[in-house]
Amino acid sequence: MNKAFIRSVEAVMAILLFFSFYSIKTQDYETKANSYDPSRQMLGIMDSLESNNALNSYVQSNDLKGISDIISYFMPPLTGFKIESSCLEEVNVKNSNNFQTNANISFLKFFPKTANIQSIEVIDASNNFLPVSIKNNFYISKISIIANDELINQTINMDNVRIVVDESESINSSSLHFFLNSEPVSMSLESIDYNDEPYDANVSIKVLVPYMEKGSVAQGALFYQANETSFLQDYPSLGAGLNVEYYASPSEKSNACEVTFSDALNPNDEKKYSLYYELNTNTQNQYVSLLMNYSGIEVDAISSYYDADISLKTYEAQSYYSIKSSYVLDRKNCMITLKVWNYE
Repeated sequence: MNKAFIRSVEAVMAILLFFSFYSIKTQDYETKANSYDPSRQMLGIMDSLESNNALNSYVQSNDLKGISDIISYFMPPLTGFKIESSCLEEVNVKNSNNFQTNANISFLKFFPKTANIQSIEVIDASNNFLPVSIKNNFYISKISIIANDELINQTINMDNVRIVVDESESINSSSLHFFLNSEPVSMSLESIDYNDEPYDANVSIKVLVPYMEKGSVAQGALFYQANETSFLQDYPSLGAGLNVEYYASPSEKSNACEVTFSDALNPNDEKKYSLYYELNTNTQNQYVSLLMNYSGIEVDAISSYYDADISLKTYEAQSYYSIKSSYVLDRKNCMITLKVWNYE
């Protein structure tokens, strides 16, 4: 077995053990340092932030940048730090078939920029690591939408949104997904006009807005895939829409993925799994090649997308102190690791 994978397994098992406690902090002296220990002050700061629930919303939305900004404010002079996160999210699978099946089970996960998609694992209820395949061929166009009037379950029009993929790829017009303020919403593709090449097009879409206050600005995200997709979209008919003011950013590569794992399911079986992933780390797992091959199986995974900032400190000193805090959230457990060190 690959040594890197073994180390990954050991790391995740340690996290699973750590998650059996709620909001417990430890100090892990990775190497001995002869100078002033900065972790003592930072441990007090983390205690204070947690007692006021100041970090919960940042952890829920995978916003390490928000946590980093808070800690930077309190950081003593000549002290460096790096923030990492390890998360476990609940994934529920139901086999509606009246027969046993060995299935390659797929779901979509819209990871933030800070996610290390080479750290992804799927773990069953017995803590077994399952074979996993990752397809990362998503792109994103971020769109700010302005509501000149109050919108309640209102369809809106957005015409001529330009989307592009790499010149060696082709846009898959059956792969579009739209998120509004982090949550998925219904959308329809009205037209797609290619700009002479299969990797460059303008699309006209309609989006169903659940609610927007008059004068408010909503953050939208249009996801789409290059080449193949396992999730062909059957776009609904949304009817006449309202024209709104919007601003679309240039397309960029996204960390959204098709996650496929393999497992045996009994007739009418219901199973719980854990999706493991890391933020702002350098883990490099090895993956197998799996193709989705099932029918009659329902997958329920967390579908929210959070546009977390990627401008994080990635430098890590050879000698540091490690402060770890665990958080138990709705269908999600996370461990935040703060590595701190003194600059000589």
